[in-house]
Amino acid sequence: MDRGEAGAETEAPRLGALRAPTTLRWFLSGGELPPMTWALLVGERFQDAVMGTVAEALGDLPDALNPHGTEGLRQGHQHPFYLPEDADGDGVIDHVVLHAPGGLDKAWRWALALVRPAASEDGVLAPLSLTADWLGRAEMAATPGHLLGSGRVWRSVTPYVPNVHLKPKLGVEDALKRELKQRGYPEPSAIEPLAAVRIKGGWLSPEMFATERLGGEKTRGASGHPGTLWRIRFDLSVRGPLALGFGCHLGLGLFRREGHLLGRPKLDPALPSEAEGRPRARKVAVEREDAK
Repeated sequence: MDRGEAGAETEAPRLGALRAPTTLRWFLSGGELPPMTWALLVGERFQDAVMGTVAEALGDLPDALNPHGTEGLRQGHQHPFYLPEDADGDGVIDHVVLHAPGGLDKAWRWALALVRPAASEDGVLAPLSLTADWLGRAEMAATPGHLLGSGRVWRSVTPYVPNVHLKPKLGVEDALKRELKQRGYPEPSAIEPLAAVRIKGGWLSPEMFATERLGGEKTRGASGHPGTLWRIRFDLSVRGPLALGFGCHLGLGLFRREGHLLGRPKLDPALPSEAEGRPRARKVAVEREDAK
């Protein structure tokens, strides 16, 4: 890890190695996969599935998975993130990352192996098979995909929707800079607006994305803004996942590292069953992104 790395969860590497894993990544298969433009809706469905399954298995929901936890957890964005990912860039969600800064405790994380999001009547999810293909801490050097790990340049994969009321002296870029500062990130050296997200064979513009939740007390951002896309450059290396604004815990305002590694990891299951004590050793097979 670079000595200059920064982020909202900065900690000493030696202590981090002794703490519980924070991040689980599922590979999706077995049905019609949802488009990346439905990221917010899929994140919401996965949150419902994880909360319902774990609470039923344990009789209660651990604080680390409770989005309505203590005020300190909510204010510090320490409650869980459910982040859809298009790992191969074809515009379809093929992974979902569960990032719980509070840690996925060994005493109960076996229950995550039971999670099976049900097909929804609204058509957001078809019947899917889940494979937990990576379990670890988000700051580890060998992280799969492009939402985790560290980098100096981050690019939008879903629109950033400000969760504040915009004013003549507080535009979208101002709101983005202010939130980065509030979340403990270094000041960006450059912020560049983008017109669309590039996928294989085309582009996704901001208006193509769902930016209103299907449920919950708050279904849309305070700004009422439809969302924008950005490329952020830092002088220091910043750790992912990086997600900002309204719906950031469910897949909106999500950024990927530039120059990331592509390829679906071929791993042993990352989660033990209820009868197993721990996951087996895993190896990651990836290939570098083609030069553009």
